[in-house]
Amino acid sequence: MSDSLRNLWLLALLALLWGSSNPLIKMAVETIGPASVAAGRIATGCLAFVIIAAARGLPLLATARSVRAWRDMAPIAVLAYVFPPLLIAYGQRHIDSGLTAITVGLVPIFTAFLSFAVYRRERFEVWTGVGIAIGFAGLIMLLGMAGLGETRELAGLIAVAGGAFSYAWSNMAMARASRHDPIVSSALVLAAASAVLVPFAMAMDAPWPVEPSNLSLAATLALGLITTGCGSYVFFVLAARTGPIYLSTVNYLTPMVGVALGAAALGEALAWSAFGALACILAGVAATTYGRARAKSLSP
Repeated sequence: MSDSLRNLWLLALLALLWGSSNPLIKMAVETIGPASVAAGRIATGCLAFVIIAAARGLPLLATARSVRAWRDMAPIAVLAYVFPPLLIAYGQRHIDSGLTAITVGLVPIFTAFLSFAVYRRERFEVWTGVGIAIGFAGLIMLLGMAGLGETRELAGLIAVAGGAFSYAWSNMAMARASRHDPIVSSALVLAAASAVLVPFAMAMDAPWPVEPSNLSLAATLALGLITTGCGSYVFFVLAARTGPIYLSTVNYLTPMVGVALGAAALGEALAWSAFGALACILAGVAATTYGRARAKSLSP
C-alpha cells in the first residue's frame, strides 16, 4: 500500500473513531451520570496508553518524575481531558449526538480565534477572520434553534460549546507537550485527568440510584478504549506521517460522521437549520484553515 493511500485510510479511521464518540456518549449517559461517564472514559483510555507505553519500553516512569513534564502537560490534562468530557457528557443528556458533533466541529474555529486574537501567535489574515465570522454564524444558528426549544436543550448546547472551546484552548498548550513522546504524554495527561475526574464522579454521582444498563457500560468502555485510546494513538501516528495541514482535514469529516452515525444508530433526525449550521461551520473551518496556512507561509 502506498504512503498516500495509507494516510487516507488513517484519516478515515480517525474520523470514524472520533465521530463515533457522540453516539456512544448518548448511549452512556442514558443510565450513567455524566461525571461517571467522563471518569470511566478517561480512566480506561489512560489504562490503554499505560499498557502501550510499557509494551514499547517507553520512559513513562522517568517522565512522570520530571517536574518540567508535568508543567508542560498539566494544562492539557485540565483543558482537554477534564472539562470537555464533563461538559459534553452533560450536554448530551439534553441534545442529540448529531447536534453535538456539529457543535464540536467549532474547535478549529475557536483555535484560530485564540491563536491570533488572544495569544497573538499568528498574523491576521482576512480569510481567517472570514472563517471565524462564518463559524460563529453557525454557532448562533445552533443557539437560536435551541433557544426555540426547552431551556435544558439550550443549556446542553452551551455546555457542549464550552467543551469545544476548552479543546481549542488546550491546543494552545500542545507545543510544549510535543517535547515529550506522544504516547508517554497521553498516558500522563490521562492519568492526571483521571486523578481529578474519578473522585469528582464519586462525589457527584453517588449513591448511583439507577443501575447502569449493559449498553451504557459497554458504551463507556468503548469511549475509553476506542475513541480516546485508539483515536489518540491514530492521531499521533498520522500527525507524525503527514503534518498539521493534512491532519486538519479530519475537522471536515468528523462532524459529518457524527451526524450520520447518530441517524443510523440512534434514529436521530435533525432539522434543516442544523444542516445549515453544519454548512456554515464547515465553510468556516475551510476558510480559517486556508487563512492560517497563508499567514504561516507569509510570515518572515
